[in-house]
Amino acid sequence: MGFFSRSRSSDTNNNSVDQNTVSIDASPSSVRTLSRKEKKKAAKEQQLSRIPSDEGSLLDGELQQPEERFLPLTLERPFWSSDSDQDYGYLSFEKHVVLGLEQVNRLVDIACEELCSRGGLDTPFIFTTLALDINASAVKRLVKCFLGTCVVLVGREKDVAEKKWREEAKFANMHELGMCLRWGLARITRLINGVETRGMLSWEHYIQWAEQEQALGYPPEHFRAFLPTLQTPLRLILLTVLSLLARLTAHSSTSGHTPPTLSSLFGPLIFGLGPSGLPFNHTYTLYLRSVNAMEHILLAFIRWQNTPDATGSYSNILTGGTASALGVPPRLKEWIKGYPAMLDTISNYRLSAVSSPEQRHRPRKGARTVRVTSVRRNVKVYQKDLVRTSASWGDQHTSGTATPSSNPNDGFAASYEWLRISPQSYGYDTFRLLPKYSDAYRKRLNLSSASPQTSHKHSLSPPIDLNSPPLSALTTRTVFSFASDSPEGDFFSSSGSSSGGLSGKIGTGERDYKSLTDEKWGTFECAGFGGDETTAKKLQFDLTESARAARSIKRETLDWSSFTSSGFSRSDQPLNTALQLSVPPQLNLSTSLTPLSSPSSPKTSPPLTPSESKKLRKKAKNGAPTFSWDTEPVLGPEQIIEEAFLDVYCDLLQGSGWNEGLHSLASDNRPCNWALVEFKALPSENAGRPQSEDYTPDSDPRTSTSLLLFEEYVPGEYREQLAALRE
Repeated sequence: MGFFSRSRSSDTNNNSVDQNTVSIDASPSSVRTLSRKEKKKAAKEQQLSRIPSDEGSLLDGELQQPEERFLPLTLERPFWSSDSDQDYGYLSFEKHVVLGLEQVNRLVDIACEELCSRGGLDTPFIFTTLALDINASAVKRLVKCFLGTCVVLVGREKDVAEKKWREEAKFANMHELGMCLRWGLARITRLINGVETRGMLSWEHYIQWAEQEQALGYPPEHFRAFLPTLQTPLRLILLTVLSLLARLTAHSSTSGHTPPTLSSLFGPLIFGLGPSGLPFNHTYTLYLRSVNAMEHILLAFIRWQNTPDATGSYSNILTGGTASALGVPPRLKEWIKGYPAMLDTISNYRLSAVSSPEQRHRPRKGARTVRVTSVRRNVKVYQKDLVRTSASWGDQHTSGTATPSSNPNDGFAASYEWLRISPQSYGYDTFRLLPKYSDAYRKRLNLSSASPQTSHKHSLSPPIDLNSPPLSALTTRTVFSFASDSPEGDFFSSSGSSSGGLSGKIGTGERDYKSLTDEKWGTFECAGFGGDETTAKKLQFDLTESARAARSIKRETLDWSSFTSSGFSRSDQPLNTALQLSVPPQLNLSTSLTPLSSPSSPKTSPPLTPSESKKLRKKAKNGAPTFSWDTEPVLGPEQIIEEAFLDVYCDLLQGSGWNEGLHSLASDNRPCNWALVEFKALPSENAGRPQSEDYTPDSDPRTSTSLLLFEEYVPGEYREQLAALRE
């Protein structure tokens, strides 16, 4: 059931243990004749049988458990979703899907089995979106095959779908299997007191278990007290995932994963990040809480596996049911040495109301950090895609001169931070470089274009000055951007350019494909043999072809003398038939309710009567609230956050749609709309300065990065006025 390990031999004369292995699978054939899978199943059942059933002796019940339930399998796409919405990251495919515990258990079982048996334990960073070998098309194909097994099928169709899913998982890349595993865990949804929440485990359940462990003096087998109250599928999922993470930790020299790095990847998936639509500070606090709890239960699970039974043997999940006198590998023993000194037990595992923001947002020891600058403004309506439109906040100074200012009252567009992102072009004081996403940020979100959307039009060309440097001093990127009205025209950033070339120059870091063949093959993987409107129209019949043919034949038999006498005054109808471009649509119940419109033109509403127009104008004049707040962006405070939180934002909050929720939260109900965006930027000492003369066309002077937190706020008074207007 997913508890698989790599075999290794043990010598009775030499008690040394290979540190790069996790378990011992060798067993004399004369003693037991069970297969490998049966041994692992028996080991799991043996571990579960050791769990006491008396829940009252394990959890003291000081905290009242909230009412919660897991949502069942849901594959239907909501009616408000659109295929034109931008998908970000590698976990965004079919993000509207909700998986039940049984479906997630099947996915986790197969994915962990393949990862453990096919070298996934030695593959570097299989769960990281920055890996070079990850393929978004292959991840989508793997997820689509699994969803094919979730449809209600019977008989042969069910067997064919299951076989296709297992074959796809068998030949999939390790990084694709890792992304598929995280995708499945991200599709679990709970309702806590009627509020949608992601994650598998309840935070109150962890609090009770952690406080009891602290009260009992941290007994080695206390992890088994975490399992009795969990549902059976949830218990199997948790044990399978923890078994995989423990093996990856034992292979940390090749996998690159340790308990701190694995907790940042799986902590939000296990414990969630609270309800949808929370502000940044609340979400980041819940992130720190979840990663600390994940690291805690992972180390407690390793201690449980290192605890001998009554006979003194270590017959546990990691050893595959084989009795061992050595316990877990020494590398795992090093991680649990001195337990619980490595745990973060601030405020007794609780969020204290009197603790300062610095204490609540303090990064973990040894974690990589990054500086983030906050930018805030008031808006009437939240942006639907703030990642794409965030660069428009600085368009005020994009086409004009600006002097860097450190005064927050001067606005965001004149700040040092924005002038690092959009500096002046060399030789021209009135033109600036377009903002560009950083290479790592594009990789995390799987973006084909490096240019975000801006509202400023760069339609003018740079002025010609005889004293200015030659054209070679300007980058091709800058000149092309000035002559283009949309960021899609950037040759260095657009993967879907009309030229059909690569998405960027090889070696610049701004490319999505390794070669032209790789690009063509990736396009074929996504589109197949067609599917667009042009391909579909090729198979449509032309119902007016015979009429036009008859008209041309009749015209050939008409001589000039007959035409001069009769002209175009004939009474036959072939001319009207030939001029009919297409068959007129037949009105039915669905089409009669809405006006006809072409697919390319926007849908329009039926014209209003004069009385209806008068009522609407009167209602807007009397009831519409006035928005009198300043909408100018201003700089907020800076803070230091963990770099891993940017991965969590790109993968889960933005990619998987956790920030919006399943029901697409109304924009005026959220207290805040925010996005983390990382741009290319000049080094700090070169902010606002023109580039030097060694500026070559193949280089970008913005060699550093700048992480910005864009926050939109609809004022509370304005929201109250809108709510009163609806009532």
